[in-house]
Amino acid sequence: MSRGQGITHEQSFGEVVSKTFDLYRRDFAKYLVLFAVVGAITGVLTTLVRRAFILPHAMRRNSGVIKAETRKALRAAQREFPGVRRVVNQFNSGEACRN
Repeated sequence: MSRGQGITHEQSFGEVVSKTFDLYRRDFAKYLVLFAVVGAITGVLTTLVRRAFILPHAMRRNSGVIKAETRKALRAAQREFPGVRRVVNQFNSGEACRN
């Protein structure tokens, strides 16, 4: 670590933000490439997961047909995880959509 970069005390929020922006400004190209690569990987993985797990558009009763496999999976999840039952019931009643 070069001189002047060592942390000698707990830093305030302003000091942390200042050092962060100084670091980004100094090595901008390196971080730009890093964030672009991570963003591309995240995008590809998100697309693969969305294609592997097709979710219904809405969980309300009158919004469309939920396939039998999805209903079976929801019932199994409700048996195993009691919190899932509450969330599914909120969607079915429309309570989760009201704001």
